[in-house]
Amino acid sequence: MIRTDVIVQSKRLDGLAALFKDARETTLAAGRDVFDAERAELLNELAHEPGPVKRPIQWTSEKQRRAVMAKLRKQGNIPYQRTQRLSKSWFIRLDEQRNGFAMTIANSVKYAPYVVGNIRRKSGPDPQQRFHKNTGWFPVALTIDFWVESYTEAFTTRFTTLIRDAAKG
Repeated sequence: MIRTDVIVQSKRLDGLAALFKDARETTLAAGRDVFDAERAELLNELAHEPGPVKRPIQWTSEKQRRAVMAKLRKQGNIPYQRTQRLSKSWFIRLDEQRNGFAMTIANSVKYAPYVVGNIRRKSGPDPQQRFHKNTGWFPVALTIDFWVESYTEAFTTRFTTLIRDAAKG
């Protein structure tokens, strides 16, 4: 039998060892850094409103048209003026989880799905109304898909940078 013991002393390895001891905190730090950097731009994109309604309005049904017009009359909002409630009601939150983090993107306005569609593309039939699509309200699921991919790429880059910096010691 042959055997040898080798002790390697290196600041680089000490930095990596410390990093792996604090892997959860490093993951959260990378997640927070990217979240803080991209949050405002994502909120701005979610809050974007298109120009005025495209006429003639393509109602889904006569019943829908009557219901919407009755509601607007009751609110005293004829001719219709946007309230910006939808645009101002987006929120994004980063929650720390046991294994990392989770991002919540939501809108508290009850009618949001009818204007911008489902938040997730695979959430059943899309409730976005035709006249909102015609006006230029962008399907929010596509916006969120884009930003989730962007966030994932930026997180990977930031996390890799943190690991490299720790390895340099």
